[in-house]
Amino acid sequence: MADSDHYHFVARIFSRGVSDGLCRDREALRQPHALCCWVTFLATRTLAEGVRVSAIALVVSVALGTSERLAVFIVIALTVLYTFEGGMKAVIWTDVAQFLLYLTGSLLTLACCCIASPEDGGSESGGGGERE
Repeated sequence: MADSDHYHFVARIFSRGVSDGLCRDREALRQPHALCCWVTFLATRTLAEGVRVSAIALVVSVALGTSERLAVFIVIALTVLYTFEGGMKAVIWTDVAQFLLYLTGSLLTLACCCIASPEDGGSESGGGGERE
């Protein structure tokens, strides 16, 4: 689609009364507590994304033997690249793959913890003190 087609498509949607969440809640955002909640939400989402990028960059820096700063740039560049090249479909499938990796890792970790722990539920290292 050409840009003008997108404009007309979006204009038709808005002319029918459909709007995004922010447009609908502009009146509510004028209240002080709502604005505070909105700012808090944006701040925590931004911090969460920073943690995600940083965590992935640590793995990349170890795997490639680069500095953490360069690894952050690599992760951001790859994210921007696959988002622009593949659009939302690429983002969604990347999220699905990431979820499956997290789920598999969590299940493997749980299995290893259940297999490796002593039958009484205590630690083999004895770091928690002696039981009586």
